[in-house]
Amino acid sequence: MKNSKNITNLYSFNGKSLINMFIYSKYYLEKYVDTLNSLNVFPVPDGDTGTNMLITIKEVLKSIENDNNSSASHISKTMSEAALMGAKGNSGVILSQFFKGFESALKLKDDFGYEEFVISLEYAVEYCYKSVGTPTEGTILTIINVAAKSARESYEKGTPSHEIITNTCKNVKTSVLKTPESLEVLKNAGVIDSGALGLYIILEGIRIYLEGGDLNSSNIDFPTNLNKTPINLSKLPSETTLYENHDKYGNCVQFFILSNKIKIDEVKKEIEKIGSSLVAVGNDSKIKIHVHSKAPDELIEIASQFGEITQISIEDMDEQHHQIISKDKNISETILFSISSGKKINNIFTEFGAINFDIEEKLYTKDKIESIILKSSFKNAILLMNGFTFPPDSKIFSNKFIHILNTNNIADGIAAILNYNPELMIDENIANMELSYNSILSIEIDKSRKTTELYNEKLRANEYFSLYNKEIISKDNNIIIMLNKLFKKINLSDKDLITIYNSKEISKQIKENISSHLENILPDAELEIIEGEFTSPILIISIE
Repeated sequence: MKNSKNITNLYSFNGKSLINMFIYSKYYLEKYVDTLNSLNVFPVPDGDTGTNMLITIKEVLKSIENDNNSSASHISKTMSEAALMGAKGNSGVILSQFFKGFESALKLKDDFGYEEFVISLEYAVEYCYKSVGTPTEGTILTIINVAAKSARESYEKGTPSHEIITNTCKNVKTSVLKTPESLEVLKNAGVIDSGALGLYIILEGIRIYLEGGDLNSSNIDFPTNLNKTPINLSKLPSETTLYENHDKYGNCVQFFILSNKIKIDEVKKEIEKIGSSLVAVGNDSKIKIHVHSKAPDELIEIASQFGEITQISIEDMDEQHHQIISKDKNISETILFSISSGKKINNIFTEFGAINFDIEEKLYTKDKIESIILKSSFKNAILLMNGFTFPPDSKIFSNKFIHILNTNNIADGIAAILNYNPELMIDENIANMELSYNSILSIEIDKSRKTTELYNEKLRANEYFSLYNKEIISKDNNIIIMLNKLFKKINLSDKDLITIYNSKEISKQIKENISSHLENILPDAELEIIEGEFTSPILIISIE
């Protein structure tokens, strides 16, 4: 690591600034994710580089979503750990070391300036190159190296602070466009490296934030001479360009090794004997491995000699590649829409590709929703109602290509959207989505605000009740007693997953009581808690 000259370092950033930098990066990465995927030919043309980088940065931001600590040291460490745990794919695991660079540069610092920013890039270069089994130039590695050297040069010359990131991004852009000169497979395919472009987009997001740009009105300096039309992977040169004498790509394997003391170089040496595209990151007690292998079982057996193996993920890259090159161009294009309330729940639907109508943020009529849908370019549209209803006198949508799924609540809606497959025709998708939410138990728990009657059942004021398929199953003034009555009427013998969606109306004590009660009833089931910002019902329990 280079020593900095004695130049005045203006401390103007803290942990919150760091968060905002990557909020901007995520925004632009999300905007260009499809372009990144379409350019993905190295190390395997499986079309997921952009998605993997986006998933990784989303996990980073999720980790500090409710963190009020403004210390740069605290935030950078939290981000780095989240990047390690949530990194997906080759590009995501390498990207995790970019965040590790910030963690190392900002240790014990509440605030930081451009000097620490430069040092963080230099640390990132060191970590990124060390993480890869066989470093390859013309990739994301080259770009992080160019970024660090450019930032250091600007800083050492005494360049005004606000121009350091500007100069860095200009030099990085030039290097991204030159990546085909270093990697023959890129040159043959006529594309630049997707991981390199992804890191450039991340740096551009940081630049716009540091320059005071507005997220909604600013845009990155995207290469104008880039062919953004998705490449036809079926016309790539022989696959032996990447793997000589191999007749397939094999499997993408990810897992963690846990042990009291791990020598990462020894692990890499053994795993490389039967794997390629190795990336190994972590510390003496926990290492994350990403590797491509035709023998995943043998690979994991070898890795188990070094410690406990956890969180194994194996993906067939041949199948991914086949799906890309054989995708039917005549498959109907479908746009998903959903109705819900509260930012946290809305984000779940938008992350899975839906355009969401927030009924708490804005009053949406049937006509307004239809108008917005019709302004979108689509062959078919699916609208998840999630318990929202139109007035009885409303006419159905006039456009027959708008398909309504009457999901009873957000739990049904999430089950449906998880089973949407963009490669299937509309009728098959609708059938699969309906089957998915009809096969789960999604029970709404609410509290009567006054004495009333609902679905032919009388309810007293402040009485808890459970609702399933528009039928009151149980009720009582005590929520635990009410739940006991409910579960006596439901067969839970074959259930192994419970998801609780808590509203902002429910108290912490009641949340804990319900979670504990469900764990006692179904001790072997996995329990997941999702905090929402909706007001009614007070909670939803999904059992499957």
